[in-house]
Amino acid sequence: LVLGARRLGSTLGSSAQGWSTALLALVGPGLLIVDHVHFQYNGMLFGVLLFSIADLEAGRIYRGAALFAVLLNMKQIFLYLAPVYFVFLLRGHCGCVFGVGPLGVRLNFGNLVRLGLTVLVVFALAWLPILATGQGMQMVSRLFPFGRGLTHAYWAPNVWALYNTADRVLAKLGLGAHQGASSTAGFAEVYESSVLWTVPPKATFALTLLAYAPLTRLIWRQTAPSSLLPLPPGSPGAD
Repeated sequence: LVLGARRLGSTLGSSAQGWSTALLALVGPGLLIVDHVHFQYNGMLFGVLLFSIADLEAGRIYRGAALFAVLLNMKQIFLYLAPVYFVFLLRGHCGCVFGVGPLGVRLNFGNLVRLGLTVLVVFALAWLPILATGQGMQMVSRLFPFGRGLTHAYWAPNVWALYNTADRVLAKLGLGAHQGASSTAGFAEVYESSVLWTVPPKATFALTLLAYAPLTRLIWRQTAPSSLLPLPPGSPGAD
């Protein structure tokens, strides 16, 4: 983590933003309070992420993409960053622009193929031994354990913890038809709401995609598309 923060800070130069970003990565409250105590390897994984970001900033696109692919295979929770990487690289490295040319899209196909192969090679090296032993489905079920519910015991300080708290308060006030089990009883299971709607995994997935929409759109608009050819005047992304 320290090495990754140092690499990112030096890559971004002497700007206050660069070193403040590196410093925040080192002294983040989540890392200090939770990860360095309970999930000790998360600090190392964040270091890999910082190395990946530093490589992208330095123009070492394929190594940065390979490091992120390695990171995904080390811990699937970093999947939440995959849409950001995808949009940034598709726009910035592959030069994707819509509304241009006879097909309505302009794309550096060579860069896209090289980038895709880089990621596929990393995943193949990680997954082929697992698939060869017939443990593929077992691995998938462990990667996405929807049966643990939205608030896995006490380890979920997110909006769903507030949602479940509101449900418990309403139940205590006698508004529910029944008193459900506690969402923080220490069991890794789906929590059935007493008053509010019990949120299924499909709904949370849809809400996650919806929440990503403005972020990915902003990244798309603020990332300059790379190209070997100039864009026609007035086309999207030409400015």
